[in-house]
Amino acid sequence: MEDRSDRYVMLVNDRWLFDREKNICYQISYNQNGEYSKYKEAFNITFDDNNNMIFNKKIRVPLLILKEASYQSTKPRKFVEDNE
Repeated sequence: MEDRSDRYVMLVNDRWLFDREKNICYQISYNQNGEYSKYKEAFNITFDDNNNMIFNKKIRVPLLILKEASYQSTKPRKFVEDNE
């Protein structure tokens, strides 16, 4: 059974949220009080037949965020035993 606790990963400066299950990265906005206010899809990652990574960007994204998302999308997922 898959451990869902590592599905979402905050990247670099907590302004980017990466969904490891769907390979989608969101840009997060905060209000003046530092509370979450909104998010929008920044890019998603797909793979071609040769397993090459393709970034489908919807907005400008810093290279550091793309590199971290690339690492997260290929990082092994945690699994736990299902005792039921």
